[in-house]
Amino acid sequence: MNSVTPPSFLCQPGDLWDHLLSLSEFDLMASDGGSWNDLADFIQDQGLSSLVGSLPHSHPLMQTAPPLLIKHWREETARTKNRHRLNRVLTLRISRLLQAKDIDCFWIKGPVLYEQSYRSLFPRRYEDLDLVVRPEQVDVTLQVLVEAGYRRPHHPLVEKALRRFHFHTPLVHMQPAMTKLELHWHLIDFTNLYRIQLGDLFDRHHRGDPDAGVLPHMEANDQLLYLALHVAKHGLQNIKALKQGRPLEWYLSRAAGNRLSWFLDLALNLQHHGDVLDPERLKQRMHAWHIADEVQSSLSLTEMIFPGCGAQRLLSQLDFKHAYPEAGSQPAHKHQQQHDRLLSKGQEIQPTLIVRPARFIQLPAQLFPSPAKLQSYYQSPRLLTPLLYLTHPFHLFWKTLKVKQS
Repeated sequence: MNSVTPPSFLCQPGDLWDHLLSLSEFDLMASDGGSWNDLADFIQDQGLSSLVGSLPHSHPLMQTAPPLLIKHWREETARTKNRHRLNRVLTLRISRLLQAKDIDCFWIKGPVLYEQSYRSLFPRRYEDLDLVVRPEQVDVTLQVLVEAGYRRPHHPLVEKALRRFHFHTPLVHMQPAMTKLELHWHLIDFTNLYRIQLGDLFDRHHRGDPDAGVLPHMEANDQLLYLALHVAKHGLQNIKALKQGRPLEWYLSRAAGNRLSWFLDLALNLQHHGDVLDPERLKQRMHAWHIADEVQSSLSLTEMIFPGCGAQRLLSQLDFKHAYPEAGSQPAHKHQQQHDRLLSKGQEIQPTLIVRPARFIQLPAQLFPSPAKLQSYYQSPRLLTPLLYLTHPFHLFWKTLKVKQS
């Protein structure tokens, strides 16, 4: 896939903010404090504080916003830059220690995205460091991380339970100012219909060169698929909402569970890795991982939010017949009215949809998926579908309980 000429809003912080603001309902000329508070909350929720703090003094927002808000955004930007400098030193040191012990590893999100896509745009904020290792190397990796200053925050029994049922464990540094680290033995939780093979990711990953300042990271095609899946896992209603024809404003609401910064990760990834992305490999891996719906929804929304970023072109190359489902059906309109009524009656409960336990609302769909989804997951003929419905809940239960995942 050849790169496309990036839109101006993917090159300049001021143009990017103006574009994102045009997607919202905020009026910069509003003088009441409530409007500014709402705008500040929007910026915080969407992970855009350091973008706003990077705007030049001549930008209209910097000319009209309350001084205390401007100070907060500038300080947040400075903190993000300083924290990344510390994180860069720390992650490079950890990478050297791991490679010296022949431990395969790679970093995802956080410092990798900062270095690859954001250095010339604005400092991307991230809350933790995500390190992936092979399941059989978790114990020796933990020893190395303790040597690097991290400590295990859990009781041994809790840690054992996490190793059995989860896909990562958090570690905190002895120095409170240092960033929390999450040690992964898989990319994502196991209660799903995905078929991601971690061993294949390690076979293709880039070992980097810590001595030259390059972190170990995922191969470009794998990284793009992971970023698309990351968006879909947090925005767990995105696929359904696209089929219902919801307006763009809905995807930016708290109830949707999305962040503009996650879509921006995808858009910038398309821009900076367009020359090395291979549509045929992406297509093959997308179906092998069983994440076609997730990839389509994430790329479709990325194109809606950042038109011209290259997502539409990639959707066509991946043989999706349309960018996103047709909007405007009567059932979708009625569903939207019901949602709006619920939101108006109890808006305070809506943000709970973005919390991880809310993913349990997807459990029935995971246990009893549609016939087409079930056949696709098992790659089986239609005649076996009744048998699959009987055995699938046990398969999912066993998949979740397996101690070692590959």
